[in-house]
Amino acid sequence: MNPAATARQRRARVLVAGLGLLLGALVLGPLVGTTNIDMAAVWAAPFDWSNNPAAAIFFMARVPRVLLAALVGASLALAGTTYQSLLHNPLASPYTLGVTAGASLMTFLAIRFLPSGGLAEFTLPVAALVGALGTTALVMSLATRSGGSPPAVLLLAGVTLNFTIGAVVLLVHFFADYTATARMVRWMMGDLEGATYRLLVVQFVMTVPAWILLLRCGRTFNLMSLGREEAQAHGIDADRETRRGLLWASWLTGVAVAVAGPVGFVGILVPHAVRLLGGVDYRIVLPGALLGGAGFLVICDVLARIIIRPVELPIGILTACLGGPFFLFLLLRRGVGRG
Repeated sequence: MNPAATARQRRARVLVAGLGLLLGALVLGPLVGTTNIDMAAVWAAPFDWSNNPAAAIFFMARVPRVLLAALVGASLALAGTTYQSLLHNPLASPYTLGVTAGASLMTFLAIRFLPSGGLAEFTLPVAALVGALGTTALVMSLATRSGGSPPAVLLLAGVTLNFTIGAVVLLVHFFADYTATARMVRWMMGDLEGATYRLLVVQFVMTVPAWILLLRCGRTFNLMSLGREEAQAHGIDADRETRRGLLWASWLTGVAVAVAGPVGFVGILVPHAVRLLGGVDYRIVLPGALLGGAGFLVICDVLARIIIRPVELPIGILTACLGGPFFLFLLLRRGVGRG
């Protein structure tokens, strides 16, 4: 078969599967939750939120939460795909370079030393974003001082910094009082509560430009996966593209972690599932991961709300419980080795 036709078929298969998963999740998400609501009552007076509790729950709680889950899942999956491409490591994720650890450290410091309530609550997302970007900048600086930014040097710098920051996180946690400790633990579990339309707008504006920039990097990532010499032969500055890609991936991670906490496995599991379905062409993997990550996290959020209702399970716990075994399944099928 013509390779171009085969590539088009794979792209179509991945995009249809990802779009179908996302649309199905978006339809299902607002319909279920810890509280049963009558949809007939919702649509009887959909905008009378003060007198119609069902409509208030549907439009003010569930719809923004589902949309936020889609934005966060898309960002984490796209960031994970970028890390795996640029670091030439199928297990690379925001945890690998210490990005999540940096976000956690700054969030813990904000919880520990800043007052809670009022405008101070907005400091947690800002702190997480600053921590993620600061850690990325530090990793790239350390790698540059060590003689450039090849994947091996970046990985070593990231892993070392990850352990160092992790120790400081534990130290801050150790000296925190019980109230601060409870907030820290809750944040580490991942949470999508408190989603609002204003937060959605901010999240959308802060993530979509980075999505567009990374989605346009499919050809570049394909050439860089062949080796630095091959990429440079095609006029690509490998060091510059690596720094640029890691910066945008860390931006997406920081923005996502800022509102949802350190939700794990999305950035590892979804890209590998897309590769199993559509191959290793990053012109296919990148958009597939974007759609698949959005749908996957919405489904996880739905399960988190109903699996032990009326109690709501933190979404970070659920993604770890689902992602770990499924990733082992992919590993046994040699899915990791195909990236």
